[in-house]
Amino acid sequence: MKKMINLVVCAMLISFFAAGMVIAQDKPASKETTVTVTGAVEKTDAGICIKAEDGVYTVAGQDLAAMVGKKVKATGTVTEGPKGKTLSVTAVEEAK
Repeated sequence: MKKMINLVVCAMLISFFAAGMVIAQDKPASKETTVTVTGAVEKTDAGICIKAEDGVYTVAGQDLAAMVGKKVKATGTVTEGPKGKTLSVTAVEEAK
């Protein structure tokens, strides 16, 4: 009987440990928001960026190299990461 209790306790501890590992592997929810950004397109060491009043956005999703030096209005999803804000552009037009 004592062996059975020890076996059940060990099984429970292993289950709790395994569940903890699974929970720890879950990725946190991403902080993504859709925005429209107006600013100047610049070429930097990090790639093509849009320099707006509220910060600098690294551009992803579209090639804006032909618009370097121009003011644009870009819409897309912003993701904040360790290297700053990245704008995944879904639509872009030259601003007036």
